Amino acid sequence: MDSLHHLPLSDEEEELEIQPDTLPTQIVDPNLRLVGRFLTNRPIQTYMMMEKIETFWNPIRDVKIEEIEPNLYTFQFFHHLDLQRVLKKGPWYFDNHLLILDFIPSNAMPN
Repeated sequence: MDSLHHLPLSDEEEELEIQPDTLPTQIVDPNLRLVGRFLTNRPIQTYMMMEKIETFWNPIRDVKIEEIEPNLYTFQFFHHLDLQRVLKKGPWYFDNHLLILDFIPSNAMPN
């Protein structure tokens, strides 16, 4: 603790600024990607669904949701524990419609 006494503290010191380009980027791992379809013939309110799903799942490292076609989405996770937790705690619903999730086979387009 004595070694900290020699450190000066003043209001005149500059704050540390982190530039956006120095922040670590999220690595996209195709093994952490799911495809999901809602079992409904009605259109899903995409933006509302994305907001609610992210709130329900509360991922540690984020999830990126993209609409492929009406009621068909990809879910890119950035940590394997987030993906595992989502799969284990399901089934998931939005607006009383069941969301079916599955892995995307290598080199395949979701459908």
